[in-house]
Amino acid sequence: MNYSAILKWYQLSGITEVIGENPVDRFLAFKNEQLDSKPKKALQMNFPNPSKQTIIPPQDESLSFVAKAQSLSKEAASLIELKDKISSFDGCSLKKTAINTFIGIGKEKNPTVFCVFDAPKAPAERTGHLFEGPQGVLLQKMLSAIKLSPENSYIAPLIPWRLPGDRKPSLVEEKICTPFIQRALELTNPDFILIFGAIPTRALLGIESISKARQNVQKITINNKEIQVISTFGPDMVSASQTSRKNAWDDLKKLAQLIQNKASNNEEDK
Repeated sequence: MNYSAILKWYQLSGITEVIGENPVDRFLAFKNEQLDSKPKKALQMNFPNPSKQTIIPPQDESLSFVAKAQSLSKEAASLIELKDKISSFDGCSLKKTAINTFIGIGKEKNPTVFCVFDAPKAPAERTGHLFEGPQGVLLQKMLSAIKLSPENSYIAPLIPWRLPGDRKPSLVEEKICTPFIQRALELTNPDFILIFGAIPTRALLGIESISKARQNVQKITINNKEIQVISTFGPDMVSASQTSRKNAWDDLKKLAQLIQNKASNNEEDK
């Protein structure tokens, strides 16, 4: 039996976690239940009279979790406190399936660029380091191409927990986690923001597509300061598409030019 091929098939199918020490034959258990079951007397159901019932409109529980995330994040006076708040937050089910909580790495005060990507992947989850795996390595190369690193920038995921099977986050998960990255932006107070991928672009800019966001340099106001934002394709798209690779490089060069212009203006003001 080729165990390596079986493990690879598991990984491609999104089966990345062990939920028990011993295998269980669910088909056999179901068959036994059918054999053991006997016809039972039908239950008499007494339905309430609808005219006498008080109708309560359904509540969107996710809205309360978003509000709680906003409240907790505002209480954080530093990135260390913010990570503690995120770790104590129980409003997102992703926390229950994740091993690590990621807030970000890099220069914590006034970084040149605050970089945002969607979520940590399986290699990062296993090691606890954001730049692990092919996508993490590619992200590093993209940043180093314009002389960005953790020494002068801050890199953080929108979603602080790995998603099962490295799937995309739902809109609810995205909205619940967005207040945390917004607070991280306020605490770091960067000169520029670089967004990788469609999901962080939608969360922070309210723009549904990267192609639309790329048409112009976007702007976000943080701490009463207007910050220029470049949105581009993430490592997934860059590694899969030659066109995305070219467009991402154009975006990175655009950001490099903005950084250079700011540095030149600062020199002239001295």
